[in-house]
Amino acid sequence: MSDILPDYQKSLLMSASVSSVTDSALSGRQLRWAVAALSIGLGLAVLDGFIVNVALPIIARDFNVTADRVMTVVTVYQLALTLALLPLAALGDRVGYRRVFASGLVLVVVTAVVSAFSVSLEMLIAARLLQGLGAAAIMAVASALVRTIYPASLLGRGISFNAMVVAGSSAAGPTLAGAMLSVADWRWLFGISALIAIAGLLLSLRWLPDNRHQPQGFDIPSAILSVITLGALLLLVDLAGPGFSPGLTAILAVTGLIAGLVFIRRQLRLSSPLLPVDLMRQRLIALSLLGAALTFCAEMLTFVTLPFFLSEGLGHDIATTGLIFTAWPLSVMCMALITGQLADRLPAGLLGGVGLTLGCAGLVLLSSSSTADAPLEIALRMAMCGAGFVLFQVPNTRFVVATAPANRAGSVGGMMGTVRLIGQTVGASLAALLLSIPQGAPANNLKIAAAVAGAAAGVSLLRLYRGRQPVA
Repeated sequence: MSDILPDYQKSLLMSASVSSVTDSALSGRQLRWAVAALSIGLGLAVLDGFIVNVALPIIARDFNVTADRVMTVVTVYQLALTLALLPLAALGDRVGYRRVFASGLVLVVVTAVVSAFSVSLEMLIAARLLQGLGAAAIMAVASALVRTIYPASLLGRGISFNAMVVAGSSAAGPTLAGAMLSVADWRWLFGISALIAIAGLLLSLRWLPDNRHQPQGFDIPSAILSVITLGALLLLVDLAGPGFSPGLTAILAVTGLIAGLVFIRRQLRLSSPLLPVDLMRQRLIALSLLGAALTFCAEMLTFVTLPFFLSEGLGHDIATTGLIFTAWPLSVMCMALITGQLADRLPAGLLGGVGLTLGCAGLVLLSSSSTADAPLEIALRMAMCGAGFVLFQVPNTRFVVATAPANRAGSVGGMMGTVRLIGQTVGASLAALLLSIPQGAPANNLKIAAAVAGAAAGVSLLRLYRGRQPVA
């Protein structure tokens, strides 16, 4: 009978079988405190990526450096986070998710203290690099911990709550930083970060479950190859645009290609690979990852373009631009919990297709905004985009995490995190490239973002069909 089941139904059956172990995992008080520990750690990792941005001009003035030099404080954090995500996720499968999560919090505490007492920009940059590694350890096992903490029947709601934490932290970061900087030195930003990390560490050691799935050792060559491959890719994307060096581009392309091919070949030979290429061969998972990459690319393309569109294109001041921008994460927070309940009941392909269609429509409306439109009207279009995108992201994440074998939840979570960061990097670089074109209008960027979101909607809906036979 299983031979005639459509792909989607088979995936649901597999998901149910591998997720059933979580039905009796945590409940009651332990569940609540474990969720609190995970939320504090995840929120802090996101917050640390945003909160320093507001203080960059002050840091540059204190250390007497230029704006482009002080930007390194942000870029090294993101670079370390992106490159370390996949190896640390696989490490979680082997030594336990709680250990990796708690180790990340310890590193955040130490590096936050070092950052607060930095006497030079170089010292601050080094501390932020290590802080990015700590954030990578936290985010690498976040999806796996959700699966370990929540019962299978609440998995979608658990993932949606994580999405709400991420959106809330992203929205609150600049506001909290601005409020703190109005009454205290920028070093206190790191001091508060250290205190929050200590609270999360104590809770995680007490309430997070201790799990070990795989006795195999950690594959160091695979980790090195993944860092080389992703590093070359990120640098290639960053160098794209006017004034690029053909020689350096060629070197990076060849290095990344060779390292990537060797990396993939090695993964194909391993029973528990760092990158779960065997799972990526499954049609539904491959479509889910492709849809996620396109979605995050469209989202970041929009985020980078919007400040220019709202201020230069529509003439809004900084305060109004900030208020309009906040509509996106607020709509994500409001929609996330509803989406989680839907994700536990309806096919991810359907929800994702509907959500991204809504997001595409919102982007089209945004691109057609004019100076005659009231800020509230533009904010409602922003909220439409945020609601549509989260309607894809939560069910999509739930499907991939639940479908993967339980003992490889860490690797799968790391793979999804890497796809997200790559999509965001490509989107940001594409936005910068398009904005650098003479006579290029920000509204055109939003139209391109809408086209990418529309393509992602089509990819999501493809999961509903097997040939000409409807799957779900």
